Amino acid sequence: STIHSIIKKWNETGSVMNRLGRSRKRHTTSRVDRIIHRTIISNRRKAAPDMAIDLKREHKISITAQTS
Repeated sequence: STIHSIIKKWNETGSVMNRLGRSRKRHTTSRVDRIIHRTIISNRRKAAPDMAIDLKREHKISITAQTS
């Protein structure tokens, strides 16, 4: 249960805060995120798979259609 896991965490670490560095690592930098955002905003009607292809061709950024 939730209470049990909180008590266990307290006993093991002395704190109930989440440990740092346990999340999924980023694959894009903030600069690449800005490029992706700018490209998407410039043509809102373009389909996501087409947007992913354009980013790969023009900026050498490989993302999936779900990311865009």
